[in-house]
Amino acid sequence: MSPDPTPPTIAKPPTTAPQPQAPTVPPTTGPAPQPGVAPHLGPAFGVQPEQLEAITRQWHQAGSDIDKYAWSFLSEAAGEGSDVFAAVRDCPDPAKQAMNSIATRFSTMADLVDRFRINVIEKDAEIAGEIGKLSPRG
Repeated sequence: MSPDPTPPTIAKPPTTAPQPQAPTVPPTTGPAPQPGVAPHLGPAFGVQPEQLEAITRQWHQAGSDIDKYAWSFLSEAAGEGSDVFAAVRDCPDPAKQAMNSIATRFSTMADLVDRFRINVIEKDAEIAGEIGKLSPRG
């Protein structure tokens, strides 16, 4: 009987890229609700541009972080005569493509949220101007 072959080894993935975190949204601030005002129409009603800006910033960072992952270590998997190791060695390109797709998705969503934030600010000012033109009711 021949000696057992050297056990297969797989290089450990690099740990330099931070793990993406779920976005945190700053709390809505504003004056306390007024008596007689419906709570759903109180000062906290709506979307705060700062909240949208925080989401945009965090999604851009997540996309950037994901894009930094290195997948070349998979091609270094060592082991003879195994279809599994052959498959693992072939993973770096598909893995990189998949993660690039996810990173691009984060960036695209962040850009859309930022565009929404800009529209909210512009429309808010426009509508406020129109409301300001209304005649007082007596």
